[in-house]
Amino acid sequence: MTPVQDFENTPPLKLHQISPLFYFLDAVKEFAVLILIAIFASSQNSWAMWGAGFAALFVIPQIIGARFLKYWILPDELVVKSGIFFKQERHIPYERIQNINQTQGVLHRLFKVCKVKLESASGTKPEAIFNVISLEAIEELRMASQGKAVANSVPQEGLSDTTLAEPQKSILLSLPISEVIKLGLINLQGLIPIAVFLGFISSQIEWWEHVSFSWLDGLRPLLRNIEGLEHSISPGMLIVSVLSLLLLGLIVFWVLSIAVALVRFYQFTLKREDEKLTSTMGLFTRTSASASLGRIQKITLSEGILHRIFNRVGVSCKTAGNSMDANNFGKSFHFLAPIIEKEKAVNLLNIIQKEFDWNLVAEDSGVWKAIPYRAWTRILKLPLIITFIAACLSAYFFKWWALSFILVLPLIVYDAQRSAKAMGYIFNDEFIAYRSGWISKEISVVKIDKSHAVAIHQNPFDKRRVMANFYMDTAGVALSDHKIKIKYLDFSDALHLQKRVTELTNKQEFKW
Repeated sequence: MTPVQDFENTPPLKLHQISPLFYFLDAVKEFAVLILIAIFASSQNSWAMWGAGFAALFVIPQIIGARFLKYWILPDELVVKSGIFFKQERHIPYERIQNINQTQGVLHRLFKVCKVKLESASGTKPEAIFNVISLEAIEELRMASQGKAVANSVPQEGLSDTTLAEPQKSILLSLPISEVIKLGLINLQGLIPIAVFLGFISSQIEWWEHVSFSWLDGLRPLLRNIEGLEHSISPGMLIVSVLSLLLLGLIVFWVLSIAVALVRFYQFTLKREDEKLTSTMGLFTRTSASASLGRIQKITLSEGILHRIFNRVGVSCKTAGNSMDANNFGKSFHFLAPIIEKEKAVNLLNIIQKEFDWNLVAEDSGVWKAIPYRAWTRILKLPLIITFIAACLSAYFFKWWALSFILVLPLIVYDAQRSAKAMGYIFNDEFIAYRSGWISKEISVVKIDKSHAVAIHQNPFDKRRVMANFYMDTAGVALSDHKIKIKYLDFSDALHLQKRVTELTNKQEFKW
């Protein structure tokens, strides 16, 4: 580690002088809903007014603290000092930095600055966050973390804002607008703006009632003129009207989904430089995340019903140091390809990870080993219990309507049988893969040398059927992720997998 005197006598680097503005804007975005409620609140003494005022005071220490943050980019480590009354000094060796993630909004591009987050293998929180620094400082930090010298520390000429101060890289994937539109149709993310709108309306019910009742008052003269027409409307016209409204709602929903996809994934580009991958995306706010190829812990291919209609899949990954952000991805390195043709996905993965043949994970490769088919009776247990409880409650409140649950039983049995048939795994000395799902399919692949721990789990139902679940733990994987958890194996097979993976792991050098 570099001695203290080596940097304390050296002029420190500081955040960009425009940083107080961005701290203020970040606080406004964080309390945006509260501020909107305060604006539309009917009472001047509303709690929302006081909350908005408190939010304004909350940002003042952050703005002042930005002036006290300073850092040094040294040959072997990054040193960060911060704090007003309580000083903090952090020494971050470059070898600890796993991912360098950048965010650049419209205002960032105007001032040629960027927000940077440095992630380590712990994945709990970033090692350091620089709210606003110049593109030249980002480049110097990136080069230092890669063990490269920046020539005379002179800013590069003709640096493009959209590349976020990146050097030239080979482009592995670039999504045209047509593919982003398909992604919007597939992912159905129109629920996001709808949920935000409903959340705002529910929090400001008095204002909404005032607006809606005023609107209805304007319609009353029109309603008087068409009074009695409901008797002249045929059942066919009523059905057509309902279907038209549903179609209109579906179109609006899809338009919103496409809009969200364009905002998030516009000009998505995956680039490679040496052994590092970088993804860049975003319409208004450009986000850039990078990670070393060696840091990739798990790769997952996702395919839903709409994916199959368009012959597309989504390819995501988890890396060491994948700390969570507000939406669980985006600012961290997550996507290798949000959407890509199935055939091209295999070619892309063969370029990214050359250690093994990705054609093996195709459904028709013939190397997949199925779980015991009798597992469908084990899968059936939980849905049957839930259906029985729901039928009992329905019988108490609605009497004979409880018999309608009998119609659900064939669907539950069919789903259990298809789910058991869809599960399978591949295991060899290099990697282990697991697939599941028949409506929405997912395949996860992990290299053996990325294994942190292996275990087999059993509950009373599993013990009764002499079954077990095999589980492999890796870095950066969240609870909600599709992971290597091979369910309903014969106990002997699960035990063999555990012993074999443990043997291979002990023989190999652990790699992040």
